[in-house]
Amino acid sequence: MLTVYQMLQRINTEYPNSGFVYDPEVEHDTKVDQAFIDFINRALLRLDKYVLLDDIYEFPTIAGQCIYELPLNCRIENITDITRQIGRHTDIRLRYGSESEHLLGYRFWNAYGGMIGINPIPRKDDEKVTIFFKRTPMKVLTSNDPIEVDDRWIDLITYSVVADIASSGNNPDIEVANNYTMKYNNLLQEAMLLRNQKPYYSSVKDNKRPPLAFLRRGGRVWNHTWTE
Repeated sequence: MLTVYQMLQRINTEYPNSGFVYDPEVEHDTKVDQAFIDFINRALLRLDKYVLLDDIYEFPTIAGQCIYELPLNCRIENITDITRQIGRHTDIRLRYGSESEHLLGYRFWNAYGGMIGINPIPRKDDEKVTIFFKRTPMKVLTSNDPIEVDDRWIDLITYSVVADIASSGNNPDIEVANNYTMKYNNLLQEAMLLRNQKPYYSSVKDNKRPPLAFLRRGGRVWNHTWTE
């Protein structure tokens, strides 16, 4: 995971006219102008969820409580899946519910203010809810802060910042800005296509249900717990 200072070195390589000056002999104690940190934070806000790091958050249910707090690095729009433990060996995938349908079946919904709701209302304590999501990068403040983006897509930050720097000021470099904006859009499209080709998580299986192939062969179900 790159630091802010290492990122600015990459930016300087792509666009030496960025105004960033660094000493190759010094890595961590060089002061970075706040303007460059602001450029990086703007780029982080602009990023699509497809290039963010995968993360998992788990919490236990509380009987009679349907609203729960999300972690600070989890936005509801970046949630890719939610499972809820129902019984001892079974997890159910929750579907997103709008305001008109969130109480219909096994659902989760936006309770706003960093909160999430789940339905049906839990009747027991300590049934596990698991959230799969794309982690929102933390805002960077210093030259040593890590940039929380999948390393495969770190160039998206680079291209975004170069485009911003080139297009700012009294004498913008429009050609460079347009060139790096195009690079950014092409790389983002590549990231989205790659992410859509595979699931973010392994499928959840009901351990009480035998394999479908077994049932098709005429198999009978006795008091047995199936695992795969």
